[in-house]
Amino acid sequence: MPTLSCLFKYTTLFTVIVYIKHMARIKQLIDPDGKFSIDDLCKLSALPVRTVRYYIQMGVLDKPLGEKRGAHYVQRHVDQLLRIRALSEAGVSLEAIKGVLRGDAPPVASKPAAPGTVVVRSHVLLGPGIELSISPAEASLTPEQLRALISAMTDVYKSIKE
Repeated sequence: MPTLSCLFKYTTLFTVIVYIKHMARIKQLIDPDGKFSIDDLCKLSALPVRTVRYYIQMGVLDKPLGEKRGAHYVQRHVDQLLRIRALSEAGVSLEAIKGVLRGDAPPVASKPAAPGTVVVRSHVLLGPGIELSISPAEASLTPEQLRALISAMTDVYKSIKE
């Protein structure tokens, strides 16, 4: 269960992303070509130019369209930067972010539970002194898959015991 401060942080981040996308669309209305300079891109994403150039160098962000002084960015670059920023602030590595932008499944950033956080787990007794602890929220398993896992673990225990 997320804490109130965690919910506030992600709600605020979501609000900022919506606002930035809105501002990018306004900029496109003003500039009918929908082109952004690197300065515009940095203002919209609230990232320094050096960071944006680093993301391009590392292959996390697509290269600009055009070359040298004619280089420009489009809405796709703004969307990529916002996604990169959100994942980065969630604690995801740049390598994993690259994978997400290529279409891989987004990784679940594991954050240690803060003191006072309530954690719900299912405890399955496999045998005397052997217990399987499952966090349904983190396991990402359907109920059928969870039942199959428990059944398989029980069978493995019985086969070892015999």
